[in-house]
Amino acid sequence: MQFSNPIFLWGLLAVSIPIIIHLFNFRRFKKIYFSNVSLLRDLKMESKRHARVKNLLLLFIRIFAIIALVLVFAQPFIPAQKQLVSGKKNIAIYIDNSLSLEADQSSGTTLLTAIQTAENISKGYGLQDEFQLLTNDFEGKHQRLLNREQFIEALQDVKLSPVNRSISEISERQKAALNNNEKSVSWIISDMQKSSIDFENFSPDTSLKYNLYPLDIPPVQNICVDSCWIDAPVVRPGQQIAIKVRVRNFSNQNLEKIPLKLYINNRQKGMTSVDIPAGETAFAEISFSSNSAGEKKCIISLEDYPVSFDDSYYFAFSIAEKIDILAITNSKKNPFLKRAFSLDSAFAYRELSVLQLDFAQLEKTDLVILDGLQNLSSGFIAMIENYVNSGGNLVVFPANDITIPDYNKLLNSFDLGKIGVGDTSRLPVSKINLESEVLKDIFTEIPENLDLPIATFHYPIGVDRKTFAETVISFANKEPFLLGKNFGDGHIWLFAVGADEISGDFVHHPFFVPVIYRLALLSVPPVNYNYVIGNYESARFKHLKLRNDEMPILKSLQDDSEIIPTVKKQKGSVLISFDDFVQNPGFYNLTANDSLVAILSFNINRKESDLTAWNSSEMQSYIDENGFGNVEIISDSAESLTKKVKAINEGKPLYRWFIWLAIFLFFCEIIVLRWRGRKSL
Repeated sequence: MQFSNPIFLWGLLAVSIPIIIHLFNFRRFKKIYFSNVSLLRDLKMESKRHARVKNLLLLFIRIFAIIALVLVFAQPFIPAQKQLVSGKKNIAIYIDNSLSLEADQSSGTTLLTAIQTAENISKGYGLQDEFQLLTNDFEGKHQRLLNREQFIEALQDVKLSPVNRSISEISERQKAALNNNEKSVSWIISDMQKSSIDFENFSPDTSLKYNLYPLDIPPVQNICVDSCWIDAPVVRPGQQIAIKVRVRNFSNQNLEKIPLKLYINNRQKGMTSVDIPAGETAFAEISFSSNSAGEKKCIISLEDYPVSFDDSYYFAFSIAEKIDILAITNSKKNPFLKRAFSLDSAFAYRELSVLQLDFAQLEKTDLVILDGLQNLSSGFIAMIENYVNSGGNLVVFPANDITIPDYNKLLNSFDLGKIGVGDTSRLPVSKINLESEVLKDIFTEIPENLDLPIATFHYPIGVDRKTFAETVISFANKEPFLLGKNFGDGHIWLFAVGADEISGDFVHHPFFVPVIYRLALLSVPPVNYNYVIGNYESARFKHLKLRNDEMPILKSLQDDSEIIPTVKKQKGSVLISFDDFVQNPGFYNLTANDSLVAILSFNINRKESDLTAWNSSEMQSYIDENGFGNVEIISDSAESLTKKVKAINEGKPLYRWFIWLAIFLFFCEIIVLRWRGRKSL
């Protein structure tokens, strides 16, 4: 037994008072004279010995009554088995406010139950204790410690959030606020979804006492639109666009003919249905066409009850107007390149003499082709290197009479090997690399007896493995026909032949147009327009120029709220980081310099869609197997938590028993006194 207020034990000295009174207040007899004693013959006289027993009985009653009163004020208790260190405590209480807690209960939503649970927990601690309120939002204000009144007031601001946090993230955040105080306690109030309570990554801090409180949520079946995408690297006006959709069924029932609707810019553009086996994933495809270029807002939706937060998937993409291609030549125009790119309206092809070139013309060009240049000046090489390093894309078709040292100087700046003396032997192409991005959509497999180009003049290219270059196409003697390499933020592609008839039949071969088309399409860097809330993602925008200190603005199209993201300027591009600024799913306009840069979409993390949760026995087994001695599962009802917390902190209080004991002893004293004063005749 221990005492909450041991200083009151000094009151036990008051026990001496009835003892002193008893010792010094002996009864003295005095003589009374009667003229006639005949009337007293039947009187039953009380013996002196009998009186002494009653006096002792009163003494003990008064002693024990005083002891009982003193113990009432000293607050005795039986300490709990895992009682914390006494004194002021810091308590971190995490409330899972993810969207899975929007489920209805008799007392309101599950989130309201979680908030009431947190309030009941706080009432079980002392007035001197301090609290940290933590939710999935990880707001800065949640790193402050509050008194109980402030904590209960802060609970009123907790709302549902699309952000999902793992238990390891929660634990780290709580430790940061509690500063490893040995009197700290962690409470985790959650529906214990297996997707977020990742016990395998959870390492409990030995300086903390962890209490896990699983919220009681009835099993709910759920399906969701998991993701969608477009396979085409570039989407062009008038092109038939196929949107691939992944749908997941988290229920234990097979679902058939689930309707999926496609909306483009708030207008329905297509519809399909999908069958999804129980616990499986299914795929669907919805096609549409658009004759206009620009930014597109796509929504794929289905209907599901009662869980609806994941029924819609927001998907933004852009239909490109033109891919800008610049061919730099000596003076002669190349009819083969011009004819090839004029076949498709997606390309804006132009030619320019090397004498007329300046760097400003390169900055906004998607693809630069060096076609048949004989000599390369040092200034020109530096300009081209800067262009590629800043995110540009370069294709090199050498002339038949190049200055080899100039070309080797160019290749050396990209660490791309060396060119040798031209070879006029007839040499066929024999191997193509199907794993290369260039040939990815041209061939799925190599047909037998495939007709490939033959070179009558080529330059042997010596490549060192340390250059990390990719051989896309090679000759029969294993020399590269087409070589590629990433450099800086850009890419360079080097052909061993020129784009002319002297070099062979490549310009007339059916292989020519698909290959240069792919190089042109790959020159447009894929921009990710779609992000997951809470994933701390970034977007890179090529050729975006910010005036002075002007910052881009992210504006919600749902509620007009504005966010200023983090910006990092790089060569030829701007990296924009959204961190955890975005809290609501939907579409957002990214603007800079008073003009629209892109429309971006943000979606809820689909981990939240899997409502499978740990039950108490599973969690207890995992805790026992891993020896987490400072982790406990609390299963009491929310209403009884206050008493439970007090029992955890204070043990079993005994002061009420001593109150009743003191009252009983006082009644006993009254009874003994009255009995003592009664005489029988």
